[in-house]
Parts: sequence; C-alpha cells; structure tokens
Amino acid sequence: MSDSCRGFSRDSTRTRNLHLIRTDMSHNPVFDRYAHEYDWMTNASVREAQHDREVTALIEKYHPTNVLDAGCATGLTSTLFARHNVKATGLDQSRAMIAIARGKSRDSDLPPEYVLGSFEKLPRRMRGGFDLVVSLANSLSGAATISDLKRYLCSFHAVLRPGGTIVIQLLNAAALKPGQGVPLKATGNRGIIYLRHLERSARGLTLDVIRVDSHADPITFDLFRSAFPGFTKSMLTDALASSGFRRIRSFNNLFLAEPFHQKSRDLVVVGTKPAR
Repeated sequence: MSDSCRGFSRDSTRTRNLHLIRTDMSHNPVFDRYAHEYDWMTNASVREAQHDREVTALIEKYHPTNVLDAGCATGLTSTLFARHNVKATGLDQSRAMIAIARGKSRDSDLPPEYVLGSFEKLPRRMRGGFDLVVSLANSLSGAATISDLKRYLCSFHAVLRPGGTIVIQLLNAAALKPGQGVPLKATGNRGIIYLRHLERSARGLTLDVIRVDSHADPITFDLFRSAFPGFTKSMLTDALASSGFRRIRSFNNLFLAEPFHQKSRDLVVVGTKPAR
C-alpha cells in the first residue's frame, strides 16, 4: 500500500479539552467524523453563488456532457453541474461524505451519481466515459509523492474521452515562504467553530483544522493536523505531461481568464487528452 493510503494515527496524548489527530491528506478523519458539519466548515451556502459562476465558466468553455468530480465531498460541485443539465458523477473515498451527497440530491431532477472509491482505482466501467474531469479545492493533496500524483493523473487520463479536459485546483504552495503560516478561514454554526490554518515547511504544507465545540463544558477542541507535499506549478505540469496530457496551461482561478502567478492563492492547471 502506498504512503498516501495508510490512513491516520492518533496521538495518545489527551488533555481535558484538546484532542490531537495527526493524519495525511489521503484520508482526513475530520471528513468522516464530522461530515455532517462539512458544509458549515467550508461555508458552502455562502460559497455556492460564486462557485456556480466558476462552474458556469467551465461549462461555457468546454461544453461538457459528462463530468467526473474527483473529490466531491458533499456534492456542491457535482450538484451545480447537474443544475446546468450536465451529467455529473461525484467520487470520494469518504463513505460519510458520499452518504450526505446522495441524501442532498435525492429530490433533484437530474441527480448526480455518487461513487465511493479512490482516485487510483477508478471502476473499469468509467473508462472513456467523461469529457471533463475536475479535481477542485485541493482534492489532489492526498497524493503523498510525485509517484502517487502520476498514478492519480493516469487514472483520470483513462476515464477521459479523447479530446477531454482535466481541471485541477490546488492551494499555491509557492505563495508562502518556508516557515510562513497564514489563516485560511474561520466559520461557525450553532456553537461549532472551525478554524483553518496553513503553514509551509521545507517538506511541504501543513493544514491545521481546529474544531471548537462551545456548547461543551468545558469547551472542547479537536485539532486535525494534515501534512501534504504542496505541489508546485512545475511539478504538476510535468506530472500531467508524463501522464499523457497535452496543451497544459496554468491559471490563477477557475475562471481561466488570468495566467497563474507566484502570489496567486490557488494554482489551477488544465490539460487535454489528445484526440485520436
């Protein structure tokens, strides 16, 4: 089993109100344990309008008929594609996330299909089935090494039709200097507060997700600490090229209008599977 599939280990140290869980990004336990709070943590209701504009921009540019949303979480991106009459399949390795996504789409006119699985072991029936693959919101950070990343990309290449497109969105590690940290977001709902902090080290990026339950007595804190490589533009573009993609370009956001620059918050890279 690759390093990215080994799950997580729990620190045995516990204070009265702090529980530290160390994990890699291949399977972050916060996404299973608190899947029912994921939309609060990510402020999904506030982000939805902006993300719908991003999805619309992708549809207008690529005119997909069948999209794979790799790392779908609770299904926001898949749902938005489906609302625009694009057949969407959401993929995630968190059983709890998939269950919530399916529940949210139950009454939709064109509900997405949700599949439990890993990026490197996509079902054979998916091969050649999509004209667009999206892996957004740092979903590819589960790749612990370049080799893992290439395996994921080769898997996506296999499920794309000739001429199909892949769109990847990652946090831009190059925007931070080694040792520099930055708060990402603070969100709250019904007494539950989530704080997210990102720091760059010589080995990559560390994401801290702190969950505060202000209703507990005493107030409790869960700290989920995840380490991942923080792939640079050159790493990602080289991996795409070696996985068979061509016409590789990089942008600073999902509107794909402005080229990537070192200070961009996000790194968005697009590649095409050559037509036969």
